[in-house]
Amino acid sequence: MILMDGSKLFKTKYASIAITVTIVLMLILSGPANAVRMEVSVDNNKPTQGEEITFVVTANIAGTDKYVPMDNFSLLLSKEGSPVRNVSFTPDGTILSNSTGISIDPIATPSPSEYGSGDGRAMDDMYGYGYGYGYSFGYGYGYAANNGAGGDTLVYEYNVTINTSSFDTGVYDAQVMLNTGNDVKPSFESLETSFTVSGKEADISKFVESDGKVNTTFNVVSAEGNVNLTVPNGTIALDSGGNALNTSMSIGTTSANSTMTLALSSSESVVGKVVELGPAGATFDPYIQVRFDYDDAHISGLDESKLGVKYYNTSTGQWESQTVIERNTAENYLIANLEHFSNFAIVGTAQAAEEEKDDPVRSGGGGSSGGGSVSGEGYKNILVKEVQNAYIYKDSKIMYEFGETENPIKSVQFFALTNSGRVAASIEVLQDRSSYADSDAPGKIYRQMNIWVGKPGQIGSDVAKDFLISFKVERSWLEDNNIDAKEIKLYRYTDSNWNELSTSQTDADEEYVYFESQTPGFSPFAIVAVNEDSTIVLSEGDEDDDSAVELGNETRESGSKGLPGFEALTLVFSMAAVVFMSSRYKRKGER
Repeated sequence: MILMDGSKLFKTKYASIAITVTIVLMLILSGPANAVRMEVSVDNNKPTQGEEITFVVTANIAGTDKYVPMDNFSLLLSKEGSPVRNVSFTPDGTILSNSTGISIDPIATPSPSEYGSGDGRAMDDMYGYGYGYGYSFGYGYGYAANNGAGGDTLVYEYNVTINTSSFDTGVYDAQVMLNTGNDVKPSFESLETSFTVSGKEADISKFVESDGKVNTTFNVVSAEGNVNLTVPNGTIALDSGGNALNTSMSIGTTSANSTMTLALSSSESVVGKVVELGPAGATFDPYIQVRFDYDDAHISGLDESKLGVKYYNTSTGQWESQTVIERNTAENYLIANLEHFSNFAIVGTAQAAEEEKDDPVRSGGGGSSGGGSVSGEGYKNILVKEVQNAYIYKDSKIMYEFGETENPIKSVQFFALTNSGRVAASIEVLQDRSSYADSDAPGKIYRQMNIWVGKPGQIGSDVAKDFLISFKVERSWLEDNNIDAKEIKLYRYTDSNWNELSTSQTDADEEYVYFESQTPGFSPFAIVAVNEDSTIVLSEGDEDDDSAVELGNETRESGSKGLPGFEALTLVFSMAAVVFMSSRYKRKGER
């Protein structure tokens, strides 16, 4: 027998441990890390607004003995670190969300004969490493090639084409994810790829001579068609260096940044987006004209008669007014004189409370109900306002998606029956109940908001159907108030009443519970928790006077018919007396 001294045994022991650790690390690095590779590229990384860009999305699933579940793909676009667009689609290329202005062309989608259902195992059974999904997580797409035999590589490839008309100018990052639907490894992500959106350009070389003189009146229009620049014949157009401006002009739109917003007074706000006219610093003699079109949703709470056009002076950090030569409140546009190119915007002033417009929700029916022309919600009552635009085409599903943190509304959607053009949807999340509601919504209120789509009555049952509102409620609020998710309801205020809408839970995660409700139209809404067993909602037609008596969660009218209070008690005693007397007479008869 050979004996080893302590030092040799010590060295051998730790050498073995080191070798084992090295092998395990090599297996981890060379195994699962290479099993799934996600890639995304873009065909044009410098598009101008209005151009279509195509993303090539690829998923390579190698070494398919390591089973990988596949629920769906998502293409995430972000700007300055904040998500702005998230397109989800199934492995066969069907769009699940955010379909407006998007098309998907599946290039390679392995057929069922290439993978089979397998046993749902996403782990290498020889070494025990992998993604740790465990055994039998269920069935789905892409478990393994050759009916689970393993060894092959599955390749999924798609061309995702997106129109950039509604994109702000600026730098974006794109990333694609394979979502597994499993908590252990929720997704596989690609590296990010960047692209930059700039303003729409127009070639003006044939309209401007070498000395900068315009020989023919011409127009330049923005990608969304809401800004129209007119340069009259005879105008002298020069660039910032004093040379002839005879090559190109551009119009871009973007959201106002915090610096621009803070430069406005507390009662002012930018209407829509900031317009970037380029090249910056170009000058014109005499003035040229620019027409700004706006939506009613953008001027909610603002005095339309006082809308103006201002430009942001980067040198002073101040907004400076421009001369408005035409203000058309019937067709929603302003025309202003300009003598140079910079960043411009329509700026509005908040209405005084006594000047707010009539109630736009008096009558029921589909769409934004008739009455006033726009929302006149007092600006002090608006916690956050979010506006999105979409082109409404006949026989298409229209979806407006919202992403502000304090906005509980996730999306508003409907099916269009006619062409309606470019229409804005506005969500006003409120501090208190809507100024258009004469009473509070029933139950415990989570959030209150106004929802408007276009002008009042523009999107109704005559032009659209299948109206649906998706919203979210914080889990922490439900837990803090001991509320079950099934108690959450969406109420709509119309015809002077709060009406409960059909509401159902659709999903949940660690932070939120998600719901959707069907609605016949748009007006003030409230997300509430209602205990259906203890809540009675009376319509105004059942009320005899204005004096209300509250009993717990019930509201009854003091002059209403029924069995409240004393009358019900009297009936109980009367019935007991009848039973007692009947029993007494019966006993006498038995004697």
